[in-house]
Amino acid sequence: MQLNPLQLLEFVFEEVSIKTVLGFEGKRHEPGFVTAPGDLRVRADTGIALLAERAKYSDFGLKFLLSVEPKDQNSAPYEVTVGVRGSFRMHQMPDMKDGDGRRKRALVNGVSILYGLVRDMVCTVTSRSSHGQMLLPTLNFASLANQTPEAIEAAPLSPTIIKRRKARTKATEVERK
Repeated sequence: MQLNPLQLLEFVFEEVSIKTVLGFEGKRHEPGFVTAPGDLRVRADTGIALLAERAKYSDFGLKFLLSVEPKDQNSAPYEVTVGVRGSFRMHQMPDMKDGDGRRKRALVNGVSILYGLVRDMVCTVTSRSSHGQMLLPTLNFASLANQTPEAIEAAPLSPTIIKRRKARTKATEVERK
């Protein structure tokens, strides 16, 4: 086991909407039930922005908006829209010498991490909903490496991250003295 060069610094949910499908008569979902991918219309919008570039790392802001709806009234019990943003740090690796390679790796792996957060949120909320728990299917985001994502506004890092950076900078200055 080894650390991933991409580390999640923080995340926030910007939108969470989970609505029951009126007239749904399919079977009540039991814990652990995964809705079959063929029963769903899934749309994902992604975006990335470079927040900071340093010698040893790059910070990226990512957004991920997922919309899921049933293909027909009885194929899935919920309509879902969840939006999340995250700040990530991509540490330099010997095989990532160019900025475009770091950006692609941050996008593919970062969106995969954000999807895991979305999947957990949907599972948690629907576990207490009228049609029972819905676990979204596992998705693969490798194709994002070949696409140009939407450029997002480079939102400033949160005050928490800025405080941590200042504390590390002060600690480094003390070590140098």
